[in-house]
Amino acid sequence: MAILPIVLLACSLGSDWLVDPAGGGDFTSIQAAIASSAVQPGDRLWIAPGEYGLIPLAKTLDLLALPGQRFHADLVLVKGVAGLTIQGLTARYLLIEDVQGRLELLDVEVGRDGVIPGDPLVPMVYGKTSISACPEVVIAGCLLRGTRQCYPEASSPSTALLLSTSRVAISATTILGPDDLGVNAVSATCNAHYPSPPAVSAWNTQLSLSEVSIRGGLSSWAGSGAALWIDGSSLDARGSGVELWSAGHPQSVAITGPGTTGVLSGIQLSPPVQPAWLSSPTELLPLLSAPALADAGGSYTIELWALPGEPAAVLLSAFPALDLQFLAPIGPLWFDPLAPFAAYLELGAGFVQPAARTFTLPSAPALLGSVITLQAFLPPCGTPACSWGGQGSLTPPIAALVH
Repeated sequence: MAILPIVLLACSLGSDWLVDPAGGGDFTSIQAAIASSAVQPGDRLWIAPGEYGLIPLAKTLDLLALPGQRFHADLVLVKGVAGLTIQGLTARYLLIEDVQGRLELLDVEVGRDGVIPGDPLVPMVYGKTSISACPEVVIAGCLLRGTRQCYPEASSPSTALLLSTSRVAISATTILGPDDLGVNAVSATCNAHYPSPPAVSAWNTQLSLSEVSIRGGLSSWAGSGAALWIDGSSLDARGSGVELWSAGHPQSVAITGPGTTGVLSGIQLSPPVQPAWLSSPTELLPLLSAPALADAGGSYTIELWALPGEPAAVLLSAFPALDLQFLAPIGPLWFDPLAPFAAYLELGAGFVQPAARTFTLPSAPALLGSVITLQAFLPPCGTPACSWGGQGSLTPPIAALVH
C-alpha cells in the first residue's frame, strides 16, 4: 500500500478557494465564487459552515466542506458541467442534469427537517434528489430523504432519489421514502390521503448498490410506498446480509416496476417478495466496504466481503474513466487502468466477519480533495488454481474523499 500516496499525488489539481460567510476567506458566498472570473473550471471551493440558499452551478467546480464541517443550502441546481464532486452538503433539494464526466456525491445529506404553517410540531421533511443524463455517478456515505406529506396542509410527497438515463453506483447510503404523516396518527393535523411514491425511482439506468438500505415511505394505500421502482434498467444490488429494503405498506412490495435484468445478493426484502426478473445467487456475491471520508494523516480500513479463501485483487485509483469496459465479460471498470493505480491481494473471510486491511495516509496537503475509486477483481478459480488472466468479476465501485 506504500504506492497509494504516489497514485493520489499523481492527480492534476486545480486551485483551491475558501468560501467563508464570516469574511475569513476568498469569498463570502458560494454564488460569488462561482461568478468570479478568477475561479476557473476544475478549481475547488472549500466551504465554511453557513446557509447558502439557492446555488445554481453551471461551472465545473468541486464543492467541498471544510474537514469536520458541513454547509447548508435550500436548493443546489447543477446542469451541463464537465464533472463535479460535492461533499459535506446538507440541502433540501439537489437537482443534477447532464454532467458530462464523473459526478461524485460523498457525505451528502438531502432532506431537511422543517415545519408546516398549520402545525409547527408536525415532523416534516422537505427533500428530493434528482439525477438525469449523467454517464457516471458515484454516491457514497449519504443520507437521502424524500418530502413527507401532511394532507391537507402539505400534500406533495416526493421520491427521495429519482434517476433517469444514467449509470449510478451507490454505497454505504441510507435512503428514506416520503412518509404520509396521516398514517398511524403521527399528527392530528394530518389525514392519510395520497399514495406515497417509492423511495427510489430508476428509469433507463444502470444501477449498482453496495451496503445500501432503503425504506419506503409509510402509506395508507396498498401497492404504494415501495423501496424501489425500476423500469428499463439493470440492477446489481449487494449487501452483507444485514441491509433491508422495506415497503411502507404491508400489502405493497419492496421492489416494483418492470425492471429489465438484475441480481440481488445479501439484501433482505420486506415483505419477502422478489420480482421474477430479478435473480439471487445461492452464494452471496462479493463486495467492498470502506468509509466515504478518509483523513489525511489518519488510518483507513478497507473491508472485503467474500467467501472464505476467495482471492481478490483490491484496486484503488484517483483517475476516473467514463464508461470503460475492461474485459467486457467481467464488467465495467470505474477507473483508468492506463493511469497509476494501487493493488493488493486479499482473501475472503466470509460474510460474518470481513477481511480487513488498514493503512495510513500521509499528511500531504496535495491529497486533500482527492477522490479514490475502489473496486475488487475476483478471478475464476478451479482445480488446480485461480486464473488471474481469466474472465472473473468486478465488485461494484465504492469511493472515498481525502480530507
